[in-house]
Amino acid sequence: MRKYIGLFLVICMVSALPVFAEDDGLWDNYGTNIQQSKNPRFVSDEEFNDAIEKINKQDRVKKWMKRLTGTNLPKGSQFTQANESEEISKTSGDKADLPVLSLPVEIDVNGDAIPVGHYQVKGDVKEGNAVLSLYQAHELIAQIPARVTNDDYDREEILFADWVSVDDDRIKIIYGSLNFNAYAILPLK
Repeated sequence: MRKYIGLFLVICMVSALPVFAEDDGLWDNYGTNIQQSKNPRFVSDEEFNDAIEKINKQDRVKKWMKRLTGTNLPKGSQFTQANESEEISKTSGDKADLPVLSLPVEIDVNGDAIPVGHYQVKGDVKEGNAVLSLYQAHELIAQIPARVTNDDYDREEILFADWVSVDDDRIKIIYGSLNFNAYAILPLK
């Protein structure tokens, strides 16, 4: 009971303290019409046009400075809807980024062993026959004869290279590009 009486007395004393507010100017305009300015000044058409022209000149200077310094690149500019054709052109021709094939086992190509590793795959059609060239550090490791197919192997990418197990003794190297899709079945070493 003493705790409740003590708590009641503390609350009464705190609520009896006077509250002082600082004059912040917010209540000075209470009840006045804020739509009307104290010093109304009308702007002529010439002054308005001059102000707009001045702002436009400043914006033009800022735009050119951004273009010259290269700071005008928007976020996500690496790939936008506007440069899809550029991305597609990178998948063919001299600018092509070659897909990487990761071989988990040694394979036999015409009696030579291709070791386990990562290889860039470039597909070409020479004299009507498809050939898959395996590169490592820009050095040609092997050229594998392949068969052209219309199967895209349910891949979402346009340019791809991968392998699929056929059985315990063979794997199937699959390749797809904008020009053609191909595969080669190779024995394990």
